[in-house]
Amino acid sequence: LAGLDNAAHQFEGEERIGLGSQELDAAFLLVSAKALWLLDTIDLYRVEVMDSARERLVVAIDPTKSKHSPIDECGIVVASRAKNGHAYVLADATIRGDPFTWGSRAVAVASTWQADAIVWETTGIDKSIRDVLRSGPGDDRFRWEGKSAVGDKKARAEPVSAQCSAGRVHHVNKPGETFEYLEDELVSWDPTTSTYSPNRLDAYVL
Repeated sequence: LAGLDNAAHQFEGEERIGLGSQELDAAFLLVSAKALWLLDTIDLYRVEVMDSARERLVVAIDPTKSKHSPIDECGIVVASRAKNGHAYVLADATIRGDPFTWGSRAVAVASTWQADAIVWETTGIDKSIRDVLRSGPGDDRFRWEGKSAVGDKKARAEPVSAQCSAGRVHHVNKPGETFEYLEDELVSWDPTTSTYSPNRLDAYVL
């Protein structure tokens, strides 16, 4: 990833990676030996353009649960299924903000990418937040597909991780670019010990 500190250090199966572009919320990230994604694998199957015709494109959202000044980010990831059966990750538009803010961002991103739908996780989202989305960001322009989370985060992430390892998921980036913050979450989140909510990862596997 861009901005890696070349002087990496090893800590019992984990690798401390650089600050700068790798810094999230002023904390060092650890590349976990138990993470479900490997950066080498992501890089191996990274492409510059989709090499198959688009079949369905969605904006996936892992919403914040708070209506006021949320601490967590709202994960927003754009991905497309292609006619070759592969998935292509096209953008990470994650934002921190209230439901009106992230709802408006999702609609703008969906418009830019001419998305077929906005898919969002409805688990734990109360009626007041749903009312904000219905009345505020212009969601009538796009179909919003609610999806309830089934199983724990590890159970939801493992099938997607397996598809990535099999070379059926591709991050689409210009030369020298990455989805650095999204990829940081993928390679640092340990499903056995991590206590934080990986918002970008949750949107990624939705």
